[in-house]
Formats: sequence, structure tokens, C-alpha cells
Amino acid sequence: LRNSIHLEGLEEPGDKKFQRTYVKQLEKAKNSVFGEISKEICSNPDNHAYVCQHYFQSKKTITKEKLGLWLETVCTILDDFCLPWLVKADDDIEALNNEKITDQNKIIELQNKLIQKQEEQLSEVKTTVAMEMKSYSAVVSKSCTAALALKKLQAAVQRATDSSERSKNMIV
Repeated sequence: LRNSIHLEGLEEPGDKKFQRTYVKQLEKAKNSVFGEISKEICSNPDNHAYVCQHYFQSKKTITKEKLGLWLETVCTILDDFCLPWLVKADDDIEALNNEKITDQNKIIELQNKLIQKQEEQLSEVKTTVAMEMKSYSAVVSKSCTAALALKKLQAAVQRATDSSERSKNMIV
């Protein structure tokens, strides 16, 4: 049966990676078997249902041997080609899902590291701002203390109250 004309060109999965051409090969094998069945039953088949309907109406007799051979060919196509490819595809999908989960975990880990670094930078900025505000505040308080010294204020008020200088000065 392996030498059947219907199985020509079909490749078994083995360790190969799935390719679209395998689907076309399987479709070609299926059409080959179906075409042979159709020729035996009716002259112009449109689809599987049409062929099956004509089989029961057909006056031609199809031997058990021929039916058995067709059934064996279809089962070989399913068992040796379709099912192994489906199992392989399922394994590939599972591997891709596992890889995706691993990649997503790496992304989450990197995002957490990024958040941690940003928090460290923000903490450094807060510390720097607090220290600079303290030093600026110290400078301002020293200069204000000197400017608002009691003797300086008294001297300014005395000058403003002096009658000859009153028209020139104004206190705010």
C-alpha cells in the first residue's frame, strides 16, 4: 500500500518542521482517492455527498476488495500522515505557548527592575532637592537676618522721620 499512487509525494513528519506544502500533499492524496472512487461510481461528481448518493443509486457493483483498498488507503493517509502532523503541530503549539510564557515572565521581571531603578532615581532627586532647599534656606535666612538687624531698622526709621529728609523717604 505504501507504493499506492495515492500516497506519492507524501512526507511523514519525522523531525521535520511543518510546512504548508504538506497540507497540499495531503489534499492531493485525498483527492486522488476520492477521484478514483468518483470514477467508479459516477461520471461527474461535484462533492463527497453527491458521490455517496450516487453510490447507492449506482447499478455498478463495487467489490469488497476495492472498497477495502480505498478504506485502507484513506486510513493510511490519516494514520501515517495526518495524525502525526496534528500531534507534531500540537507539540509545536505547546512549545510556543511555553516560550511565550517565559518571554512574558522576562518582560515582567525587566519592568520590575525598571520600576525599582526609577524609584531609586526619584529618591535621589528628593534627597538632592531637600538638601538644596535647606542650603538655600540657610543663605536666605542669614542675609535676611543681616538686613533686618535691629540697629539697621532703627537707623532707617530715624532717617525717615528726620524732618529735612522726610520728603525724600518713604517707609513701606
